[in-house]
Amino acid sequence: MEDEMTTWRDSWSGHKVFRLKDPTLTRLPGLSIVVPVYNELLNLEQLIQEVSEAGDSLDLEWELILVDDGSTDGSQEYLKEVVSDRIRVLAFAYNSGQSAAMEAGMRSARYDKVATLDGDLQNDPRDIALLLPLMDGADMVCGIRAKRQDSAWRVYISKLANSVRRKITDDGVTDTGCTLKVFRTEVADQLYFFKGAHRFMPAFARMAGYVVDETAVSHRARVAGETKYTWHRRLRDTLPDLVGFLWMKSRYNRFEVHEL
Repeated sequence: MEDEMTTWRDSWSGHKVFRLKDPTLTRLPGLSIVVPVYNELLNLEQLIQEVSEAGDSLDLEWELILVDDGSTDGSQEYLKEVVSDRIRVLAFAYNSGQSAAMEAGMRSARYDKVATLDGDLQNDPRDIALLLPLMDGADMVCGIRAKRQDSAWRVYISKLANSVRRKITDDGVTDTGCTLKVFRTEVADQLYFFKGAHRFMPAFARMAGYVVDETAVSHRARVAGETKYTWHRRLRDTLPDLVGFLWMKSRYNRFEVHEL
C-alpha cells in the first residue's frame, strides 16, 4: 500500500497517515469492496466473514476496505487484528460522516471496480454477484431493496423520499438509499463529495455522462447494533443536501468539443 500512496508522520499523534491515492494512477483489474462502519463492533466478525466468502466466490481479484468512521465502541481496536493483504482498514480520527468514509475508501481503491455495502449486515454481500454482470452495459449498477425488512413507517418514508429525490434530480434510480452498488472506479474519481453526497452518486454519475442501471437485491433485518439514522434525521439532512445538489447541477459545465 505504501508504494501507491504518499505517507507522512502526523505531528500531533505520531500515527502514520496515508494521503488518498492519486486517481491518475492505473488501477488493477479487480474489485474493491468499500464498507463504512461506525460503532458496528457486534457485526464486524460476521461482516468480514460474509464479505470474504462472497469475494472468494467471484472470478476476479478483490479486496475489502473497511472505513471506520471514528467509532467509540472498540471497533478500531478489533479491526487492527484483522488487517491482511486483502483486508484493509482506514481509521478516521473522529466521526466525519458516511460520505467522507465512502470517499476515503473509494479514493484508496486498488482495483478498477468498486462495490459499496452497509456495515450493518442489512445488505447481503453475495448480491454483489448479481450486480457485476450488468457492468457489461453500464458504468454503475444500483441495488433496489426488495421485500425490505424494516418497519412499515420506515419503508413509507424511504419511498416518499426516493420519489421526491428522483423528481428533483432526475437520476432515474428507484432506491438510492440502498448502499449496495457496483461501479467503475473511474466513476468514483469523477464524483463530487460533500456531506450527504453518497445519496446523489447515481445523479452525479449520470451528469458526467455515465450509464446507470439497477436491479433488485435482498434486504435483511438488523440483528445487532443500533441504527444510525432516524426518519427525522434523514429528513433534516436530506433537504439541505438537495438544495446543495441543485446548486451544483445548475453550475455544472456542459459542452461538446473536438480537436482539429
